[in-house]
Amino acid sequence: MYSVIYHQSFNIAILFDAASDRTAAIRLNDFGHLFSFVIFMITCMSLVQVTVTVLDVNDEPPRFTQSQYNVTLSEDAPVSSRPILTVHATDLDSGLAGRIKYSITAGDGTDKFHVDADTGALSVVAALDYESKISYR
Repeated sequence: MYSVIYHQSFNIAILFDAASDRTAAIRLNDFGHLFSFVIFMITCMSLVQVTVTVLDVNDEPPRFTQSQYNVTLSEDAPVSSRPILTVHATDLDSGLAGRIKYSITAGDGTDKFHVDADTGALSVVAALDYESKISYR
């Protein structure tokens, strides 16, 4: 018969069969944190040490620090790599799962603007013309 051993601080549940001294499964919830801990399992004949390291998965969406960004430019704004605005997002995942890459995936200005994938810096990459278009989204 398996029984559940539960440890609150790590949110770990171990299904353990006392009759056969075997562990059936270990379930972990990492709460978005990287941690490591040691479990000692004792059978009637031996002791084994199991080290469990929980790695974060990409289960948290990135969140921008603002819901909307606005910038006003003159139509003669220079085409330049100099940023006109920098967007910023955070991700609660750790390690590579929490790494943020910025890109322009839609909108009517994809040919006029560039966003730096690492920094979120937005720059003008083509001439703007007020008479042709007064606003980009």
